[in-house]
Amino acid sequence: RNRNLQAKFSSLNQIFSQVSLKLPDAKVSRSGLDLTITQLYCRNLNVQDIQLSHNVESTTSQKLTVKIIGLKINCTFRWEYKW
Repeated sequence: RNRNLQAKFSSLNQIFSQVSLKLPDAKVSRSGLDLTITQLYCRNLNVQDIQLSHNVESTTSQKLTVKIIGLKINCTFRWEYKW
């Protein structure tokens, strides 16, 4: 079953494998610890399965739920902290 799911999304994963995401810098401060993350890049996105469900809530409203299963991604970043 796992091999079948990988084949199902192989074309999509081929496209994702060529994508590089640069995410914004982030700062977190908790209990006297200041953590800064910079130069955050994510690559090699891989999806095992995507499940969609749809519900009609009213004549003018609908709900679409997207569930991603088996998401893998490689990220690199620089970090520093102050204590």
